[in-house]
Amino acid sequence: MPHRRSAGKARIILACADGMSNAGVARLVGVQAKAVGKWRRAFAAERLAGLGAPAGQAGRRPT
Repeated sequence: MPHRRSAGKARIILACADGMSNAGVARLVGVQAKAVGKWRRAFAAERLAGLGAPAGQAGRRPT
């Protein structure tokens, strides 16, 4: 499922690049506006490197 997460982040960033608000992007992608803001800030600060998995990300560790 890492590809699904990456695709979601990409959709968020592309919608932001189209000038949509965080709330509008959240409705379009199906996430919370807080998540949109997080990825928008990460991309603005570090470009593509900012979209990598953050340290301490929740979820099961890969086996």
